Amino acid sequence: MTVITSSDEVPPDAEATEASDDAARALELGGRLTKRLDERASDIETLRAYRDGEHPMAFATKKWRETFGREFGMIVDNWCRIVVDAAVERMSIQGFRFGTSVADGDTDAQSTADDAGAADADAHAIWQRNRMDVDSDLVHTEMLSTGYSYVLVWPDEDDPKLPVWSVEDPLHTIVQHDPANRRKRIAGFKRWRELDGTWRAMLFTPDRVWSLVGGKSATPSRWAVIDAQDNLLGIVPIVEFLNDPDIYGRGASAFESGIPLNDAINKLMADMMVASEFTSFRQRVLIGVEIPTLPDGSPAPVLTGANRWIGLEAAVDAEGHQVTPTIQELQTSDLSSYVNGIEVLTQHFAALTRTPPHYLLAKLVNVSADALIASQDGLIARTRRGMRFAGESWEEGQRISFLIMGDTRRASDWSAETMWADPETTSEAQRVDALTKLKAIGVPQRALWELDGRSPQTIKRWETWAAEEARIDALRVGIGAGGLATDAPPPAPSDDGTASST
Repeated sequence: MTVITSSDEVPPDAEATEASDDAARALELGGRLTKRLDERASDIETLRAYRDGEHPMAFATKKWRETFGREFGMIVDNWCRIVVDAAVERMSIQGFRFGTSVADGDTDAQSTADDAGAADADAHAIWQRNRMDVDSDLVHTEMLSTGYSYVLVWPDEDDPKLPVWSVEDPLHTIVQHDPANRRKRIAGFKRWRELDGTWRAMLFTPDRVWSLVGGKSATPSRWAVIDAQDNLLGIVPIVEFLNDPDIYGRGASAFESGIPLNDAINKLMADMMVASEFTSFRQRVLIGVEIPTLPDGSPAPVLTGANRWIGLEAAVDAEGHQVTPTIQELQTSDLSSYVNGIEVLTQHFAALTRTPPHYLLAKLVNVSADALIASQDGLIARTRRGMRFAGESWEEGQRISFLIMGDTRRASDWSAETMWADPETTSEAQRVDALTKLKAIGVPQRALWELDGRSPQTIKRWETWAAEEARIDALRVGIGAGGLATDAPPPAPSDDGTASST
């Protein structure tokens, strides 16, 4: 199917045909989503720049820029990256649970776990096959930095039964939700530029997949449909990840509220560097002296030191009177005012972004372990909030994967659960003590291992080893075959060399 509409640049090798109503609606939707991408592109690029340490010099006057901008205009104290990394390093996915909503009597359904509550082996295989144990950090980093991140789940070209996950750029990917139901995706859009500068795009709707082509301008103003296929999945395969979304479905950066404070910190850092450059050494001023000159008429240098005397003639004023020579000393600048200002702004930045202060100021003096843990409460709460929103999106990605694999039961299992590692940091002694007390009140062993932060794969190995050790112990006490203790001594040999029993 080839449909061309009026555009600034007609794609090559395309024959214009009359556009159908469906194609016209697809083009209108593609244009609307392109506009939304362009509207938020500036904000996303700015947030990425702050995350990567590319900060403009704010709060500087024109005179300051003209005088010091070239030498001191690139000083950056990048706290924004710490805000993101502090949460991302605590957002570790260990597996997924499925199968708790299986209907009674469904004997044909394959169990997604070896027993109730265990991690799903197939979901883990999908996760590992798509290297999401690494790429998930990209998703979380982009989500916390810009407020948006996307993952496209689509059948493999060589094997349509294998799902392929790809992390997409929020500058070029967007999802349209149903105004009547914000949880329902009615369209997904992904655009990119070819090497020759031509814009291409894919528009996903629940019933169709449209291939679009645009011109070579900075941003595509018009699209043309070059192909359309039935969407056999019946759903939009682009999953959206939002950080701290509002009721309108807009994400928010984890550090956006602290950007003005980071700008102020950068300005004070630059001012401190200027002060250290020009007033960090004691300056001596000679007043009322005749500066000696060299034979060529240039001023002779005045050398001072521990074993030198300064001998200078007194200067004569306009009336012929000698001026008494004096030496005055200018003290060095006190940079503590800059340091104090930076510390105050950094503390405010920590409060706004809910980042532990010692992550930013690195001051640990006589601080107890309990105080350190308490200082991380804000970070832990912010991380858990991000995990709740991201977990729903990861579960949707797994459901789409099982739909591609033909497993309709897990594809519609809304009780799926993302298994996260514990984001809190505790000492080994505290954790073991807590687990021991939980064991005493009857908490199952598997639950204790999960609380200890062990991965589902590690727990599975431990359970296998524990079962093997239990079997060996049972044989040793005589519960094995025949009721004989396997650790009993062998029969003693008789006089003729044959074994005898007593």
